[in-house]
Amino acid sequence: MVTRLHQVNAFVTGNVLTSGNPASVCMLAEGSDPTVDQMTVLARELRMPVTAFVTSIGSGGAPNSVVCNLRVFTDGGIELPLCGHGTLAAAAAVQQGMSSSPCRYACTTQCTQARCQLEP
Repeated sequence: MVTRLHQVNAFVTGNVLTSGNPASVCMLAEGSDPTVDQMTVLARELRMPVTAFVTSIGSGGAPNSVVCNLRVFTDGGIELPLCGHGTLAAAAAVQQGMSSSPCRYACTTQCTQARCQLEP
């Protein structure tokens, strides 16, 4: 199910890496479709405030571009329709997997589609 697991601190202040809001990001294998129960169990086991599950669904038709589905769960097992630091943490994890920067990132959550341009 999970091909890569990242721990990311979103909203880090200056060079203090322990600042910000921590999140786990699970990069899911292509074609995997974990159940809500599986994602809930993993989010609880990781014990981070939020765990983002990212499934790539394409390139968005542009170079250095990624389009993803994103689902975010709390460590209490509750799925969030939208989570700012979980979304940014997922974007940072996606950028780490890109061969070149900058890249364009779009993700679809339960309630919206977020887009951003990621710089190195």
